[in-house]
Amino acid sequence: MGLLTGGLTLSALPGCAALAATTFRPERGEIRLRLADYPGLDRAGGSMRIRAEDTGELYYVLRQDDGSFETVSPVCTHQGCTVQIAGRLLECPCHGSIYDLRGTVVRGPAERPLRQAPTRLSDGRTLVIQTAETRG
Repeated sequence: MGLLTGGLTLSALPGCAALAATTFRPERGEIRLRLADYPGLDRAGGSMRIRAEDTGELYYVLRQDDGSFETVSPVCTHQGCTVQIAGRLLECPCHGSIYDLRGTVVRGPAERPLRQAPTRLSDGRTLVIQTAETRG
């Protein structure tokens, strides 16, 4: 089970101001979030920023309108700036690309969707996010 390892951490990615993220230590290639511990994910449009301790990689966990979850990289596919959560959209402050909460491009100049981390709900209470190191 992923362990909370340090509360809030500051992140500085290319082209962006710092973002607060909760850091987790992946175990067996997975980060596990017990939903009851993260009330920001209890409603459609809810979100949180997480960081994988082993790689330093940042992710946005996003609750969809249908109750499902997506986990996306916040790195804009246009030129690598960090997109910001803006209500029901993800906006790139550098060149204006806009993505929906599934990481799909709504408006360019980006042409490719945000990279996703496979995410599933286990036992109805625990979100399991597969980290980058285990993806093929």
